[in-house]
Amino acid sequence: MKKWTGLLASLLILVLLAYYFMGFLVERTLNKNVEALYKTPLASLTLKNYQRGWFSSCASLVLEMHIPAQQVTDENGNIRNNLPVDLKIQFPLAINHGPFVITDSGMRFGLGYVSTKPQTRYGALLNYSNDMVFKYSLPAIITQGKTGSQDYQFEWLGLRAVLKISPGINKIKGSWNINGFNGEANHVSFKLGKVQHHFELYYKDGLWTGQTRLSIPYFTLSTNNTQVIEIDQFKLKLGSDINDKLLDYNVGLKLKKLWVNNQIYGPGSLKLSIKKLDPSAMANINRLQRTMLENNQHPELNMLALLAELPKLLSRGSEFELSEMYLTVPQGKITGNLKITLPPNDLNDPAQIIKKAYGEGQFKAPAATVKALIAASLANNSPDDLTQSNDAAQGVTARDPVPESPKDAIAVSNTSTTENQVENILKKYINQGLLKVEGDYYIVDIKIENQQLFINKTLFNPEMLNQ
Repeated sequence: MKKWTGLLASLLILVLLAYYFMGFLVERTLNKNVEALYKTPLASLTLKNYQRGWFSSCASLVLEMHIPAQQVTDENGNIRNNLPVDLKIQFPLAINHGPFVITDSGMRFGLGYVSTKPQTRYGALLNYSNDMVFKYSLPAIITQGKTGSQDYQFEWLGLRAVLKISPGINKIKGSWNINGFNGEANHVSFKLGKVQHHFELYYKDGLWTGQTRLSIPYFTLSTNNTQVIEIDQFKLKLGSDINDKLLDYNVGLKLKKLWVNNQIYGPGSLKLSIKKLDPSAMANINRLQRTMLENNQHPELNMLALLAELPKLLSRGSEFELSEMYLTVPQGKITGNLKITLPPNDLNDPAQIIKKAYGEGQFKAPAATVKALIAASLANNSPDDLTQSNDAAQGVTARDPVPESPKDAIAVSNTSTTENQVENILKKYINQGLLKVEGDYYIVDIKIENQQLFINKTLFNPEMLNQ
């Protein structure tokens, strides 16, 4: 019996010592993580008034912001000096020590658990890997009411977010999910499905790289019980990585369906990448951009320093590639691809680097879609612009008089004028070689070589686009 009593007493002492020791580790890690945060003259975050106990501790997280004095020029040219503004926000913290932490959401195992005072629906856990894990949740909320004779209702279906930060803040991983959001007011209604966002970022040598993904299952918007827009299965993926000491960026976008103006677009996809950038030059550019945001007393010098990094950024044989682009439209399918490469070089002149650029690509679209796009562009012009442009395209030197007519006759006349204008523009582009006809499609073959742009094997001149 004495043996078991001694064993239990020893175990109890070890647990008590573990609570105190883990409280010390939590304090050290919290101070280290807060001090590792990037501080600027505009904002800083500090941990103050830390009082460590045996089983729990308390502290204050202080956010300090400083907005410097600014000079504002009004419309009359008068200069007004705005006084500087200093702001301090304090968040009281409650820190429970491990190894066993009891919270309102259940038992937690780790070095410690951090929450605000009074406790809300978010907190932080310091796990046994010494990573800080933040969790936040916002419950579902339904709001109903009436403004005048109009009823309104908003249904927030909840949010949950998780953020995991490594010691020293050189690795961040997390996600946030919106369970949905619906609403109806003033004859306008919308529905948003469960939005999911996941990210994983790494910091090394002045650069953040990693992956981030966003998905929206559906979104609808209606007015007066008539659907205006519908989006189905939208996905976005952004990524960056360093391979063989070269920096790569990539973008991916997918869409299953877009319903708008009683027409369906989709599926569609886009894959874009920028490869073989110099990582040290990009780190310098990011540092200069932060300097310009924090203290832009010499914007011209900062901009010159930033431009000086561009040749180095592109000196490793950079590549720009649109590897995949397609979108199904009511008239057919739009497709495209393009790749531009720069040879490795040690030049300091961006103009000389561009001279060595080489690229090839092709874009293909239904003729009806191209006509609709040109017509939409012309619709933004005034009737006078349309008439002048139409005369120029036809080589007309005199304008026929426009008789007075009712509004419907004017609308028909404008529509006919726009259609003629579109046909004349397309004929001009085809004759100049800017468009190649293949069945019901227009094709544009692109080639970049020796600082020249060739379209369908024809040397491009901006004057060709003059209507």
